[in-house]
Amino acid sequence: WTHVVPFSHDDEARFFVYKSSSGKVSFNKVNADGQGNQTLSSGTWGKGWTHFMPFSKSGNTYYVAYNSLYGHANLDRITAAGTGGSTIWQGNWGKGWTHLAPFDLDGVQYFLAYHGGTGAVEIDKVTGSGNSLTITEDWSSTWSTGWTHIVPIGHNGDVHLLRYKAGSGTASRVMRAVSASIPPSTSIGTSGP
Repeated sequence: WTHVVPFSHDDEARFFVYKSSSGKVSFNKVNADGQGNQTLSSGTWGKGWTHFMPFSKSGNTYYVAYNSLYGHANLDRITAAGTGGSTIWQGNWGKGWTHLAPFDLDGVQYFLAYHGGTGAVEIDKVTGSGNSLTITEDWSSTWSTGWTHIVPIGHNGDVHLLRYKAGSGTASRVMRAVSASIPPSTSIGTSGP
C-alpha cells in the first residue's frame, strides 16, 4: 500500500488504503476494542494518485485526490455507508504540487497547496455543502523551494504552519491569524542544524 487515509464515520475510526501502482483500494473499519480492523469494501481505482487529503465539512467526509505527475484532481465525498467514495468534482491543477495540508480556520475549511519545485504556495477555501462544494483560491505567494514537510497546527484560534527541509534541517513556523492581520507568509521563527 502506498497510502493510508484516516477518516471518521458515525464516530467510528475508519481508513482506506490505496496502492498507486495498481489502483487497488480497500475501505476499513477499526474494531471498537481497537484490536484489528475489518474490511468493508475493496475495489480498483485509477492508477497513479500521489496525494489524498481528507477533511470534514457540515457533517460529511470528503477527500481530495491529486496526481502530481499529470495534474489530475478529484474532490470525492465518502458515501453514507462509509464504504467508498463518489467523485463530485474533477479538474486539473497542473503538475508537481508536493503538499496538500487541510485546516479549519474559524469554522471554515481551507487547505494549503505547496509546489516544492517552484515554491508556489496557495491557500484555498472550501465552501458549500453536500455534493455542491466549491474550491477557491484565498491567497497565493512564493516560498523558497524544497520544503519536505508542512504541518498545520491549530492553537488559540490561529493556524500555525510548521515547515521543515529534510536536506538542510531548516525549520520555520508560519502563522495565519483569524483576523488575517498576520499574513500566511510571515515567518515567526526559523532554526537549522
